Amino acid sequence: MKLRKLLLTLTTPLVSLTSFGAIACAQPTDDNKGTKQPNTPTDGKPNEIEAINPKTDKKPAQPQPTTNPESPKAPKGTVMSFEEANNVIVPVTIPADQFDNVIAFLKAENAYVFFSYRDHSISVGGKDNSITIGTLIQDGKDKNLQLADATKKTFVNRKNKEYPNSKIASTFDETQNKVRISYYVASKNAESNTFTYSDKTFTSEFVLQKGEEIPPTKEVQPRTVITPVDQPAETNTTTLTPITISNYIYDSSNNYYAAANGLKGEALLNKLLEIQSRYLSGIRSYDGLKSFYNSYNAFRDNFYEKDRTILDIYSENPNGKDPYTYRNYGGSGSKNEGSGMNREHLIPQSWFGKSSPMVSDAHHVFPTDIKVNGRRGNYPHGDVKGLASWTSRNGSKLGTGTGRQIVFEPVDAFKGDIARAYLYFTTTYSNRSLHNMGTSIFTRSFPYIKQPFLDTYLKWNNEDKVSEWDIKRNNETAKYQGGLRNPFIDYPNLAESIFGSNPKPFVNKGVLKGIRQV
Repeated sequence: MKLRKLLLTLTTPLVSLTSFGAIACAQPTDDNKGTKQPNTPTDGKPNEIEAINPKTDKKPAQPQPTTNPESPKAPKGTVMSFEEANNVIVPVTIPADQFDNVIAFLKAENAYVFFSYRDHSISVGGKDNSITIGTLIQDGKDKNLQLADATKKTFVNRKNKEYPNSKIASTFDETQNKVRISYYVASKNAESNTFTYSDKTFTSEFVLQKGEEIPPTKEVQPRTVITPVDQPAETNTTTLTPITISNYIYDSSNNYYAAANGLKGEALLNKLLEIQSRYLSGIRSYDGLKSFYNSYNAFRDNFYEKDRTILDIYSENPNGKDPYTYRNYGGSGSKNEGSGMNREHLIPQSWFGKSSPMVSDAHHVFPTDIKVNGRRGNYPHGDVKGLASWTSRNGSKLGTGTGRQIVFEPVDAFKGDIARAYLYFTTTYSNRSLHNMGTSIFTRSFPYIKQPFLDTYLKWNNEDKVSEWDIKRNNETAKYQGGLRNPFIDYPNLAESIFGSNPKPFVNKGVLKGIRQV
């Protein structure tokens, strides 16, 4: 009883909702404004938000706790304390259209959940798209107790203050849809702003609760292969025929690719890897990208509205009026679309450990809207199957793709641009440790991209062909980065020469400088 009274005296009022999430691209935040406890650090990108700001979006409706006879939970009347805190998580109903997203996140390597010290919820996902999957039992809420990861109990913020680590490692049993987490119990001393922790760790297991099913639109995603023109396509496949290049104009005096002439398949990729390595020292600082976006023509709209605003793949409407524009790179708002821009790593930083030079390579770091960038998070790009869980104002969408993997799908006009950035990574950085980081879709051996995603990117590359903007962006970026180029823009058929089922030898023509108008 004395311990219980002590805990009750340490109780602080419950304040506004905050959900935590690790994302690939947003703006930085220090401590939560208006509170004395900061967000737990995540694996976000430098100069980007790592958790939701309570002053951004309106408070979403919260799922209500449900009972599940299969889910182990604390018996009614259990008192949560430093001595007993096993099975203190009650599952909540997860919207049916988000259920696959939750499972995909929990199945990821090094998966984790977030405990919110504000509303005592357990959630997965990133900023703006976090999904609540459980909540603390009422007794724990009454005492305002917190959970801290069993392996790494605390973290130190930028102001050198120590707090409970609410990013909690999780395991997932897919056969039962059961989540398991281990943690310490923590309580805050309001007077000293310090925390007391339990002497031992506890474990909670609970079964995910799926809401009422809304039948999605059924689609059959064919596997994509590349076949020569005279070879019949396989059944239920999309045949990628070589791209017509007669209208492409080359500078034959440039010998950038001369050493790769006559090669094909993995040998060609390895030679390109060698060529690319000679230019990596020309990649500049991460902060320098801001000036690059404004001072060079790589990301100026000279192709759609031709108004020289920043060309943002997540807000540009290729077939009509843009929902909003940015005259220059800038702004910092994240509440609504059109409030600010940041640096979007098409290949998320968490996939390569924020290492240089990849972190500031302008061939894959694009200026995009903060809000949409935050929604994309660190999910791979891919085709959404069925209903999207979120759609931007230009039609980009977040949802579930092949293999129940959460993916972000851009509009058709920019699918090829994004695909060529992923393929660029195989010829530039595949000798780095890209395969064991976060939710990376890269692998340790040729072709270096997981097959379902490689199929998608090869299809995108073929359907959204190299355009005037691709060429301008490649040439301007090469000027800025000491000559480093994207080979998949210079050679629209390079993907067939490397990844094709019957690849043709590479023929050096120089570097691509334009398209002949007919």
